[in-house]
This record gives sequence, C-alpha cells and structure tokens, in this order.
Amino acid sequence: MKSKRSIYLSIHQFVVLIVLCLFCALCFFINQTPEYLLGLLPVTYTICYMLSFGRLCQKSMTVVIIAICAAFRYVLLPIMHSISPVYSFSRFTVNDIVTLNYAIILMCYELIFVSIYLFAYINRKKTLINNNLKHDGKKFDFEHNRYGIVLMFSVVAIMTIVFYPQVLSQISFMSIRVNTAQRIGLLAAESSSFDSIMKQVFVTALLALYVVAVTAVKKRIYHRNPKFTFSISMLFTFLIIGVIVSEQRSTQIYSAFAGVILMSQLFPEKKKTTAWIVGGFAVLILTVLSIYKVFYAFEYESYADALRHSNYTIEEFTKDLEIYLLGPVTVASSLLFSKTREFLFDITQLLYDFGRSTIGISFFLKNTNLILTSEAYNQFVSNGIYKSGFLLPITGQGYAFFGFILSPMLICIFYSVAIRLENLIKSSKSTYVVFFVSYAYIRLATSMVSANLNSVVIASSTVAISAGSIYLSQKIFNNLFFKTIK
Repeated sequence: MKSKRSIYLSIHQFVVLIVLCLFCALCFFINQTPEYLLGLLPVTYTICYMLSFGRLCQKSMTVVIIAICAAFRYVLLPIMHSISPVYSFSRFTVNDIVTLNYAIILMCYELIFVSIYLFAYINRKKTLINNNLKHDGKKFDFEHNRYGIVLMFSVVAIMTIVFYPQVLSQISFMSIRVNTAQRIGLLAAESSSFDSIMKQVFVTALLALYVVAVTAVKKRIYHRNPKFTFSISMLFTFLIIGVIVSEQRSTQIYSAFAGVILMSQLFPEKKKTTAWIVGGFAVLILTVLSIYKVFYAFEYESYADALRHSNYTIEEFTKDLEIYLLGPVTVASSLLFSKTREFLFDITQLLYDFGRSTIGISFFLKNTNLILTSEAYNQFVSNGIYKSGFLLPITGQGYAFFGFILSPMLICIFYSVAIRLENLIKSSKSTYVVFFVSYAYIRLATSMVSANLNSVVIASSTVAISAGSIYLSQKIFNNLFFKTIK
C-alpha cells in the first residue's frame, strides 16, 4: 500500500514538473527584455516544489497554501510580466535592470530559504503535524460546546451597533451600493478609532453568532434530519461570507476559509461538496467586489454599466497582479527604500512595528515619535503623498533590518506560528476555537502575497483579542457554573 502511494506521488510530481517546465520555457521565450531574469522565478519554484513543497504537502495544509501562493507569485506573475512588462506602480518607477534582477534574486532566495526551513521544521517537529486526526462531528464534545455567554455577547453587540449608523454605513451584504460618487472605502479611512472598534465588535459578533448557530443545529437536529442540518448550516455560511466590511476582500477570504474548515469537520462526509460550494460562492462575492474596486462601480448606475465603460487592459491587469502578489518591481522598491538615509532600521523600530500593529499594545505606543516602517515606505514610493495603500513585502522589510542572508526570517516566523495553529485546528474539540483560529490562520499562511508585517499582525491580534476574550469569558463561566452544579 505504501509503495502504491509512493508511485502515485512520483507520478503526480512528474506531471507537475512537466507543467512547470513548460511555464518556465514560455516565460523565457516570450520575455521582451532578455537581460531581465524573470525566468529564474518559475525555475526556482519548480526546484523548490520538487525537493520540498511536493513532499510536505502530504503532511501540512500550511505548505499546500504556501505552494499555491508561490505558484501565483513565481509562475503566473512572471508570465504576465513577459507578455506585458510593468516597471512602475503609483508614482514609483524602477528602470534599473540591475536593481530588478537583484530583486528577482532575493525572491528566489526567499523561496529557497522558506522551502528548506519548512522541510527542516516540519520533519523535526513531527508532533506538530498530524494529518491522521479524524475530523468527524464526533470529535467535538458538544456537551462542553456551550456558548451562552457568546450568544449573549453577540445579540447585545449587534443590537448596540444599530444605534451607530456610521458603522452600519460601512457594512454591506452581497454587494456594495453603486452610483454613490464616492467609494465606501473612504468612509473607513475617515472614521474614528471608536468607529473602527465598534465595526470590529459587530463583525466578531456576527461570526460568533454563526458558530453558535451551526453548533446548535448540528447538536440538536442532525440525528433527526442530516440533509436539512447540512443545508441550513450552508445557508448560515453563505450569510457570513456575504457580509462585506467597507470594501475589504480579505474579510470574505477569511470567512470562507474558516467556514470551510468548520463545516468540513462538522460534516466530514460533505467535505468536498462544502469546499466547492463555499469556494464558488466566495469567488462570486470577490468578483463583485473586484468590479467595484477595479472598475469604479461607485461612479456608475450598475455593475454591468461599469463593465461596459471599462478600458481595462492586460497591462493594468499585470500591474494589479504586481501590487497584490508583491512581484519584482515591488521588491525592487523595498530594496531602494532600505537604502534611504532618512529612516533608521534598528531593533527599536522593528519592535515598534510589531507593538504598534498589535491590538491592545498599540494603544500605549500611539503618541510616540516613531512611525511605522510601512508608513515610511508608502511615503517613499508616493513621494510623500500617501501613508498607506501599498504593501511592503515582509521579506523586503526583513532585508532592510537584517540584510540579505536573514531577510526571509520574518516570514518564516509567521509560517512557524501558522503550523502551530494548524495543529490546534486539527486537535481542538471546540467549534469556536476551530473557526476563529482558522480565521487568523489563513492570514499567516498566505503572508507571502498581498500582505505586509502590519496587516498580518493586526489581523492575527484582532482575532486573538476580540474573539479570544469572549471565549475566555465563556470558559471561565462554564468552569464556575458546572463546578457549582456538581
């Protein structure tokens, strides 16, 4: 049996190798600037997949996610750059081929470093990876999945938010209003700290209410009507994915992933069905949000009208991919930023970046004279116009603080935390823990793309503080209450 599995894996890796080699050849042949070393990116990915990722994917969900993110960044993006070269974003342009090639070399080194680190870490920390755990509904101890405090908090929080229209104005369902002349994201940018806190409380309350609902349905109805239980749970999942916060697409990704994980463990017999249906629904919502952002739907009568008036080109598509996938031009900009003399890259600054991005701790660092490294980077690439909006790659930030050799250290720290959270997701008997840990986990596991240090730490700490404090209150209440009964 073991030999058959090995043969299957070998065939699978061989097919992947052939496909990736074809991509590499395509990237080399259509490259419009021969001295631009774009072809090294898919070649590096092929090598790392064959020697590390391909083997580790059988052991860790985290590695699967990293491999998928890397495929977009190291294979798809170079091909688009070859077809339609892009050398700028915002007001920043990189024309120096030496700097661009050095950025490509750093990206290749990052992937090699990450693949070796994960291979060593996962094989050494075998107790952290356990794919043999059975994810069936029986793993959850429903007698101890009592969420009275969680339910009370959710209801009170949602009812309270009704009296804050400035928060509700940033919340949409399924799609965002069009023909408003002003994008909804500006409301979030102009909102106060209190509004932001109330918005987070509202989102956490909705998600917590979802967990309570699917847990109750599974516990009380499943034994009588399994099909109805699955259907109503899927409906609840659609509802939370449909909640749009400002115009952030990340919320849909987090909710959809956490929903798939929880539903797959509650209904293991419907695992594939859940993944396809929830994934398809999430893609639909993300498509609507992308039309809103990319095609400026807020300026038109409808989404269809925005599409009809669009002049979106392949070059613009490549530029968007470059920004979100943190490609060579973005990495090159971080290299140039690291050489600026107006900013001090020392341990105090790095600790400030972590502290200022951590919910709770950030309050005590609010009035210091320091600014975030990401803020300084945004001012650098926009000639002082913007303080946010562009992502400083985590390895680019690592390069600025630690130099070339240790530049991937920061992203490897995030991956280490992700692997530990993965194990918690697999082993926890609490539906609440499984959902909210999954919600934070996906941000850490995808930190190679569409992320900077601040966004990863903010997303993780927000879940830890908001959802964690509610769970802790519930845990204390349960212990005291059941102790008293006994």
